[in-house]
Amino acid sequence: MIASQNAMILAHLRAGRSITFFDAVERFGVLHLPRRVKDLREAGHTIGDEWVKANGKRFKRYFLVKAAPQEAPEQGALL
Repeated sequence: MIASQNAMILAHLRAGRSITFFDAVERFGVLHLPRRVKDLREAGHTIGDEWVKANGKRFKRYFLVKAAPQEAPEQGALL
């Protein structure tokens, strides 16, 4: 389930969109966005963040700065 959460968040960021905790819960059911972002950063993705204040609340917005290079399929693997 964690891998699929990471994949959904990464696809969202790769589409040029940012994500907040509220977005993550509403769209993907992710309850701990900072951990998923940490997973993606550890996988080599450069993810930026900024503090946002809206409606009296303060929260982080995450965005993709640079995606990690995609791994090439193993030689002889079926595509």
